[in-house]
Amino acid sequence: AGFLASKNFVNQMVGQFSIGGGAANTRVAVVQYSSIGREETVISLTSGTSAASIASAVNAMVYQSRGTYTAQAITYARSNVFNAARVGASKILVVLTDGQSSSNPTAAAAAARASGIQIFSVGVGSGIGQSELASISGSPSRVFTTGSFAGLTGIVSSISTTVCTAATRAPTRVPVATPPTQYPTRSVVCTQTAPVDLCFLID
Repeated sequence: AGFLASKNFVNQMVGQFSIGGGAANTRVAVVQYSSIGREETVISLTSGTSAASIASAVNAMVYQSRGTYTAQAITYARSNVFNAARVGASKILVVLTDGQSSSNPTAAAAAARASGIQIFSVGVGSGIGQSELASISGSPSRVFTTGSFAGLTGIVSSISTTVCTAATRAPTRVPVATPPTQYPTRSVVCTQTAPVDLCFLID
């Protein structure tokens, strides 16, 4: 149930942005990780230019073995995902995890931020560490938590608003039709005037 909720979270987040390959669009990459060496690019920035293609890749994800090596995953994303980032694009990394890292992620996160990647941490459940999440993001204001995977849906709007603002474009509230699913209406859509390259790191 938790893994399915993680997939739904990514798909709902994607729905908040103007996805495409144009100069004012968001491209999306997704990386799945667990133990060392198990990092997997589910979809790359160059392929993640339509909501349909992103959803297809995300929905096809298969749960990996347990393990939370967040430091290695952040380094992987910096080297193997954001190496394809567009010049002038805002580089955003959203880390979704339900546990503390088996390796200290502070240095890897600092190196990623130093390379221009803005990091947001999303922690789920009771096994997370608030201080670790803050060390990943570089600021407690970029940390979001929920007590269970079922609560992810409820924080999509606040996360997307914060990410949108960090990408230097203010969010615009517009009506969005309720999709034919169990999820409530979303009303925050990030309107953009410059490119955003967004990567989700899924534990």
